[in-house]
Amino acid sequence: VLADKLSGGMKRRLNICMALIHDPEILVLDEPEAGLDPQSRVLVRDFIISLKRDKTIILTTHNMDEADRLSDRVAIIDHGRLLSLNTPSWLKKSIGEGDIVEIILETDKTTK
Repeated sequence: VLADKLSGGMKRRLNICMALIHDPEILVLDEPEAGLDPQSRVLVRDFIISLKRDKTIILTTHNMDEADRLSDRVAIIDHGRLLSLNTPSWLKKSIGEGDIVEIILETDKTTK
């Protein structure tokens, strides 16, 4: 099977497997769940969790849920500056889980 014929989830899993072929002690993953359908996201997440037992994993993500589920420690970095480094639960307690803001846009009915 040619890799270009695989689904996004299968390509992501193949990339992770290729990175593991030489059994590295440290694995660097950039947005491993990005662009995946929900089913593939769960499979990739479970696979990463299984790898955590034997490997150090450095993960970049903008998805805080992903960071919370996959990380023992989270570093918040802004423009190369380390702002915080701690456990996900500590960060949620200290920073707060955030607010949900709802924005309702109305169309201008007086268009010219």
